[in-house]
Amino acid sequence: MVRGTPHSLPSLDVIMTVDNALAAFEYVKATGGQAAGLDRIRYSDISRAEVAKCFRVLLPIVLEGHYKPQPPRLVEIAKNGGGTRELRVQVVLDRVVARMLYEALSPFLDAMFTPSSFGFRPRLGVWDLLANIKISAEMYGTYIITADDIRRAFDNVPVEPLLDLLGDVITDCQFLSAVAAMIRGSESTNETEVGIAQGNALSPTMLNLYLHKHLDTLLDKETSLPSQNYRYADNLVSQTRDAREGERLLGCTRGLLLQAGMNLKGDPGKPIDIRSEHVDLIGFTLSVFGDD
Repeated sequence: MVRGTPHSLPSLDVIMTVDNALAAFEYVKATGGQAAGLDRIRYSDISRAEVAKCFRVLLPIVLEGHYKPQPPRLVEIAKNGGGTRELRVQVVLDRVVARMLYEALSPFLDAMFTPSSFGFRPRLGVWDLLANIKISAEMYGTYIITADDIRRAFDNVPVEPLLDLLGDVITDCQFLSAVAAMIRGSESTNETEVGIAQGNALSPTMLNLYLHKHLDTLLDKETSLPSQNYRYADNLVSQTRDAREGERLLGCTRGLLLQAGMNLKGDPGKPIDIRSEHVDLIGFTLSVFGDD
């Protein structure tokens, strides 16, 4: 697939080709969810020749700025901790367009993000986050962990402010128009519309961009060593030497999120000393055993 770099974006006419669409189709077919969209067409129902035929029609529409994705199929997915979340399953062709745009845009945006952000980023993951927490605790004695989640983060990203952020960094109007169409989706939008689809390949990077601007960079200014702040997607962690500093950073986090139109779940949402208790974080349990 055609990929961007940390320093530049390819032009939309370079991205939107039949060959690139076929490469993106093979990728999403091999790695993406197999559920059908609203048209009930699965990857196995459409051949490479049919994909190429479809995109010979679709690509000029994208390049002319008239592209609009089809309505998604809404699916309720059970969450590990109980309850459900809504997943918007796109039709196959829209998933291919989203993947093409993501491959071009993601490296460019990722270069802007802070080192404290770990989720939905290439060559970074939960093990990098856990390693940073362990090293910081051993070096600085920061055994007080304050962990919380952002409540329904994807559902509460305001669309137009997000597109304003994109407009600040994407100078190619044609490229920006295509990305905006995918983010807005099939429904008409207005200045108060909120929420980005979790089933869209672009959405994780869009969440990172919004939180980079409205949380990560601002919270970093409130934090000084040895305290640390980390974010893994919508999971937030502060690491401090004492509970009072943990409470202060939690208050700063809550205030910044409220300004951004979001809020914390509040669970557990309190400083915990992992030398005497444990903290559950992204499927792991953090604690100190003996002198380790």
